[in-house]
Amino acid sequence: TTIVRDVNFGWFVHQTHRWGAMVLLGMLLVRLWRFFIQGLYKTPREAIWIVAVLTFLVATHADLTGRLLVWDSRGYWTTVRAVEILFMLPGLGPLFVALIGGTDIDSLVLTRFYVLHALVLPALLLVLFYLHFSSVRRVGLSPAGEKGRTGRGWYRVYLYNLLILTVLIFGGLITLATLLPERFGTHADPLSTLPGARPPWYLLAAHGLVESFPAIVPRALRGLAVEAILLVCLLLPFIDRSPGRTARERRTVLALGLTVLLLWTVFTVIGYRLEAGR
Repeated sequence: TTIVRDVNFGWFVHQTHRWGAMVLLGMLLVRLWRFFIQGLYKTPREAIWIVAVLTFLVATHADLTGRLLVWDSRGYWTTVRAVEILFMLPGLGPLFVALIGGTDIDSLVLTRFYVLHALVLPALLLVLFYLHFSSVRRVGLSPAGEKGRTGRGWYRVYLYNLLILTVLIFGGLITLATLLPERFGTHADPLSTLPGARPPWYLLAAHGLVESFPAIVPRALRGLAVEAILLVCLLLPFIDRSPGRTARERRTVLALGLTVLLLWTVFTVIGYRLEAGR
């Protein structure tokens, strides 16, 4: 709030940063599905797929840590709902607790979230971006890309395309920041739960999944189910050993992928509606 209140054009920086994070997450998710549908995770591009999955996961953590820094009621209780899911993950949950300094969202956790958001996670994203682009440069994203570009002027065409894309994205962010700004809520109050507080959209499906289990199922087993899904996504190139990349050659895998997408959508709706009456 200090940036918005005391810095010239601070509101513009804040709103552009907020919408830029949402656009980045959307682009990373669409890119993952593109890789899956086109079979771009197969040999020799296993590393590209793994790096793409890790990039999306790190980007979601960067978004999550940034939500708390505003320290308003919405950001605070969104973070609380999110870390409740992360805490139940076997192995990863205790590691996350040790990393942020405890299970209670207080000033110590806020400080560590700031360090993670401003230093650690951006550095990890830069490393992952480097690994991605260096891998794409070596093997390409398609059999045609493996042969490399030839002919005159291709580098200039790339620069023009990059310039046009940059202008379009920046123009879109300015439009969203101006027409659809995020409003600040009241100051965070740990003793007053915000009605209808939900985890971020990318955790709604996990929230709906773990809450759909019967109460008799231990929370650790629920978290283990989430970890199993993430592990399958990460190791997909080594699980799908079908030789082809076309849709006809990968009918079974594509059908399973579309089923997962449908279930993800259903559990996202369930996770959203779970908090509707609270």
